[in-house]
Amino acid sequence: MAQKETSSKSRRWLGLSGAAVLVANLVLTGTTIAFQQEGEVNHALGIEGAGASYGGTEFSADGTLSDASYEKYIEAAYQFCEQEEEEGSVLLYNRNNALPLSESERNVTVFGRGSIDPVFRSTAGGSSTNPDYQKTPVDALQDAGFNVNQTVLDAYASAEAPKERSVSSVGEYDPALFTGSVTDSFASYGDVAFVTLSRFATEGNDLAMVNDKGKRMLELDDNEKAIFQKIKDSGKFKKTVVLLNSVFAMEMDWLDEYNVDAVLWVGNPGFYGMPGAIRVVTGEVNPSGHTTATFAANSLSAPSAENFGLHAYNYGSKTPRAAGDSFVSYNEGIYVGYRYYETRYEDTILGQGNADSAVGTKASTDGWNYAEEVCFPFGYGLSYTNYEYSLDKLDYNSDTDTFTATVTVNNTGDRDGKATVELYAQTPYTDYDKQNNVEKSSIQLLGYDKIDVAAGASETVTVDVPGYFLASYDAKGAKGYILDAGDYYFAVGNGAHEALNNVLAAKCGDAVAGKLIDQDGNVVTGNTAAVATWTAPNTEVDTQKYRNSRYNSDVEVTNTFDDADVNYWANDDEKITYLSRSAWDTTYPTTLETLTVNDKLYNGLNMQTYVKAADAKSVSDFNLGVELDEKINFSDMIGVAFDDPKWNDFLSQLTLSDLLINMGDSKGIKAVKAVNKPGCTIVDGPEGMNGQFKYGDRRNCTGWATLPIVGATWNHDVQTRFGEMYGEDALYASI
Repeated sequence: MAQKETSSKSRRWLGLSGAAVLVANLVLTGTTIAFQQEGEVNHALGIEGAGASYGGTEFSADGTLSDASYEKYIEAAYQFCEQEEEEGSVLLYNRNNALPLSESERNVTVFGRGSIDPVFRSTAGGSSTNPDYQKTPVDALQDAGFNVNQTVLDAYASAEAPKERSVSSVGEYDPALFTGSVTDSFASYGDVAFVTLSRFATEGNDLAMVNDKGKRMLELDDNEKAIFQKIKDSGKFKKTVVLLNSVFAMEMDWLDEYNVDAVLWVGNPGFYGMPGAIRVVTGEVNPSGHTTATFAANSLSAPSAENFGLHAYNYGSKTPRAAGDSFVSYNEGIYVGYRYYETRYEDTILGQGNADSAVGTKASTDGWNYAEEVCFPFGYGLSYTNYEYSLDKLDYNSDTDTFTATVTVNNTGDRDGKATVELYAQTPYTDYDKQNNVEKSSIQLLGYDKIDVAAGASETVTVDVPGYFLASYDAKGAKGYILDAGDYYFAVGNGAHEALNNVLAAKCGDAVAGKLIDQDGNVVTGNTAAVATWTAPNTEVDTQKYRNSRYNSDVEVTNTFDDADVNYWANDDEKITYLSRSAWDTTYPTTLETLTVNDKLYNGLNMQTYVKAADAKSVSDFNLGVELDEKINFSDMIGVAFDDPKWNDFLSQLTLSDLLINMGDSKGIKAVKAVNKPGCTIVDGPEGMNGQFKYGDRRNCTGWATLPIVGATWNHDVQTRFGEMYGEDALYASI
């Protein structure tokens, strides 16, 4: 009996000790995680947030931040979200002035998953939504006074959920939902058919070139084609308006086929910006956005498409390196986006470099044709008024190495508007460049501005450009920046293509008469009044003017990354030819499917070994943990210049442990008490912070329009304001 009792006690103690070990492990693990994620934990608990002291300022205590100011900020933030869309939405197409809609055109039908479930933003690195305030296209239309066909909305609500939207799936609804009773409703809501097209990709997941059906992801999906066909066949709609809910430049060569009347690119508008885009539709706002990419007729027609994606190393019998799963070969060089399409256009017009060959064309087998390759150029955008541009004067200040272009914009229409002034340049493409593989884009963006111009009025603006923007990098000959001799052409226009046509008209005169075309294939003359010329003072290539860094004249700018070239590593039979405008037909990229890992490359892929530099300093070379006669706090360093010696004194107060604290970045950095540096919370999110406000209703941080929209505003003030508003979000969220 005693033996049984002892065994029972032993089992109880074993159980208790096991539980104790488990609890200890949980506590230890939890404590470790808590320390690692200190910033995030403190943020969730409100520690070092709303009541924190930053440089002696008690934000909540002195009224600087409060629930009342928070309410005003939220109103301002959501208004700014709409402003981003007002100025960033791009009117691409407007047949017969279909937009803006009149007050009588208010009975509308929406089509497409994006109308009710748009791609607000990518999923990675962004704030969460506040569902009560987010706006879909349908929400924005209804708020603007449109009567939206409820029968179609009900059909979408009751339809089987479509395939998950992903980087390789459009995820559009099956058009079978448009039954007879649904299509019968079109007649009562036939003023406008609104079709929203969406595409999705995110961090670490590029949009696929083709989907699992072998179709290009940026062409119309079969279900999308069925929607347009249904609209066309019904004959019930007066207008068809497309909203492009995608940051990607979709293929748009189908507009005539489906009788589309207008296209407005709205990008990914964030959770609250869509009402701004609908104000463009109604005409409350005059569109002023311009594209930030070239809309190609075939999204795979660019030379960069030939080697897009990851390609496999061939290790043979070698053991694969941890850092060497795959590679990308950039055979296209500088010819990406408009730098490809516009450069090949000029060379085709001028009969240079065999640019008119069929090599690389996806639209025709008869030879390369700009109008068949491009739907909408880079920098292009329509307005409800018309602007005329003239480049009145070009000044060069040799002391500051700055060009100043004086541009006048005349609003010849009957509506006030915001005009974007885009300044481009063409630099000489010389024999030296051809011999040394220095490639030149036929046109390049230098600077821009945006100005208000009243109907019938003119405004003049100046655009300043650093001179070094005209330099080119010569990696083979000078191994540094060069400035070619010859004439440099500056031009303004509605996008890169119009600016290039203006340059060609000024440079070539009658030689290009009847040859210049716009993206629709219409013959244009070019505007020579929008062009100015500057002749470089050097008569031969200048390899010294930009030899040294403009930030530090003692530092020579020269090749540092020769090993970034695949030809540095590849065997002779796998070396690539880089695309050159001197011979489009023989240098156009081919796909490098695999790369043999030879001994040189195998050793180069060993990125796991750090070799300490011979002149590297040790900890003992620095004064650490010094007690100064007068302590320097973290807040004392506000505004102190980077190269001010006070930084050395400030840092000398820190011990090695203090310094190591600041290397940690796991959702936050701990406080450094030695210099009264507060701890801080760190979150990610280029489209809005992944956090919550600490005031008022404590909603999630603002989900802004994505950055392609901010870029498409072409407005420095809006872009600056975006940064300021982001900072305000951080203050109210204690981030």
